[in-house]
Amino acid sequence: MKWLFIVPLLLGVAFVTRQDDEEKAERAARGQRALSENCLMCHSEELIVHQRLTPSQWKTEVTKMIGWGAPLPPGEVEELVAYLAATYPVSRGTMRPDRIAPAAIAEEFRQEAPRVVAASVLSEGERLYVQHCLVCHGKEARGGDLGQNLVGHPNLLNLADSVEVVRVGRRRMPGFAAVLNDDQARSIVAWLVSRPFD
Repeated sequence: MKWLFIVPLLLGVAFVTRQDDEEKAERAARGQRALSENCLMCHSEELIVHQRLTPSQWKTEVTKMIGWGAPLPPGEVEELVAYLAATYPVSRGTMRPDRIAPAAIAEEFRQEAPRVVAASVLSEGERLYVQHCLVCHGKEARGGDLGQNLVGHPNLLNLADSVEVVRVGRRRMPGFAAVLNDDQARSIVAWLVSRPFD
């Protein structure tokens, strides 16, 4: 007779455990998505994967990045920090860095001196920025709810890469190849490079 009480109890424990596991998996998936959509737009995945920080240190890093323009919604901060702390804790041990050829490193960090461009090109770049980019990156390209601050962004000094980002997109940023040609993308990049820091 006692089995009549024990079996439902065991089934209830199994159900609660499975439900807890599903909720943990959902939280982890949301944290991973927040990482992909808000951190990997600037940082390489390798940079994050090699980190080993405490929960407090991860929170400090995330808060710092928000201060620097990461468009992470406030409601996603806790899940992102929890995901990072669980996935890359201090206790996990260090990772050996991948070996990269020096030429590949040089190409990745290649920058070009800003070109002197005509005022008409800068004016066209500003007009196109307002039309296509302002809604995410904000007035004067200083960051918005969805896009980061672009003023002084070092990646803009790699013209070919910046034009590709504008035309093709990257991570959660959509591409504008359907409405912008290479020259128009270059105009936007030139205008962004011309923005004063202050």
